[in-house]
Amino acid sequence: MIIRPFIRILLIILAAVPFQAHAQTIDEQKASAQNALREGAIDDALSILGKLSAENPRDADILRRLAAAQAANGDFETAQRTIDQALVLAPNDYDIQLARANILLWRDKVAEADAQGRIVASAAPDYPGLENFRTALARRRAMDMVRISSASISQSVSRATFQRGDRQDWLTSEAALGLSLGPETNLTVQAEREERLATDTRLAARLDRRITGGLIYLAGSATPKSDFRESWSISAGIEKQISSGTHLLLDGRYAAYRGSDVAIVQTGVRQSLGGHFVLTARAINLFGGGESYRIGSAVRLDYASPGKTGYFVSAASYPDVEADGTRQLRGIATGIIAPLGKHLSLRATGAYEQRRDSYSRKAVTISMSWRFGQAQ
Repeated sequence: MIIRPFIRILLIILAAVPFQAHAQTIDEQKASAQNALREGAIDDALSILGKLSAENPRDADILRRLAAAQAANGDFETAQRTIDQALVLAPNDYDIQLARANILLWRDKVAEADAQGRIVASAAPDYPGLENFRTALARRRAMDMVRISSASISQSVSRATFQRGDRQDWLTSEAALGLSLGPETNLTVQAEREERLATDTRLAARLDRRITGGLIYLAGSATPKSDFRESWSISAGIEKQISSGTHLLLDGRYAAYRGSDVAIVQTGVRQSLGGHFVLTARAINLFGGGESYRIGSAVRLDYASPGKTGYFVSAASYPDVEADGTRQLRGIATGIIAPLGKHLSLRATGAYEQRRDSYSRKAVTISMSWRFGQAQ
C-alpha cells in the first residue's frame, strides 16, 4: 500500500525532468541565436531559430526572434509573415507589436507602421523601444520630403599646348546641388563654366533612382550658344549588381555638337578586389562624329576605406568629341578624396591628356563637397 503511492510520486518527478531540461534547452538556444545576431552571424541565428520554430510552432516568442533574424538578413517580406503569425498567437504582446511596427517601417509601409506603433503607445506610452521607433519613424518621414542632400564646388586650372607651339591657360568652375526627392530618388543639378579663348557655360541635371542591387539614372545637358561643348545631350544608364562584389555598368548618350551629332554607348564592370580596392573597366563605343564607328576604353582603380582618405588612378584612350570634330584622346589621372569631418570632403586631382592632332593638357582640380544629414 505504501509502495504504490511512492512509485506514483517517483514517476511524476521523472516525467517532469525531461520537460524541464527541454525548456532549459530552448532558453539556451534562444540565447545562442541572440548572440549570433549580435555578432553578425545571421545564418547561424536563422538556422537555430528555424529549427526551434519547427519544433515549437505555437511559440510566439520564437517566431518574434525568427522575424528579427529574417529582417536582419534583408528578407522583410518573410519577416512580416513570420511576425504576423506571432501576433495571431499573442495579440497582446507588446514586444511582438513593436517588432511588427519596425518591420513595416523597414518595408516602407510608413502609415501601417505608424498605426501599429500607436497601438503600443496608447496601451504603454513608456514601453521600452517605443521611443527609438518614433525616432526612426520621424527620420523616415523626413526622407520623403524634398530636401537638399549635398552641395559641391570645384575649380580646375589647366595648361593646353597646341601642336603649333602656342599655349593657353584654361579655367573651369563648377557648382552642383543634390536634392533628395525621397528615400530612393535623388536629383543633381550642375552648372559648369569653362573659360578658354571663348567661354562655354554648361547646365546639366541627373535623376538617380536606387533599385535592388544598384541604380538607374536619366540625365541631360544644355550649353547655350556653345563654342566647343555640346549644344545639348541626353543620357540614361543602369548599374546593377550581378554577383557578390561585381556590378555591371551600361550607359547610353546622344549629344549634338555644331554640325555633328554623336551617340556613345559605354559598357563596363566594377569589381571589388578586397582590401577596400575596386577596379572599374569600361568600353567606350562612339557612333557618328565624322566616322561611322570608333571604340575606346577606360580603367580606374580606387582605394576607399570608410572614414579614411581614399586614392584613385585612371587611364583612358577613347574618341573625344568637341566642336572641331572627333579625335582620339589618351589620358592618365590620379587623385585623393579626403574626409575633413563627418560631412565635408576634399578631392584633389591631377591629370594629363593628349588629343591627337590637336593639343595636350595638364590640369589640377580641387573640389569640396558637403553632404547634409548623414556622415560621409
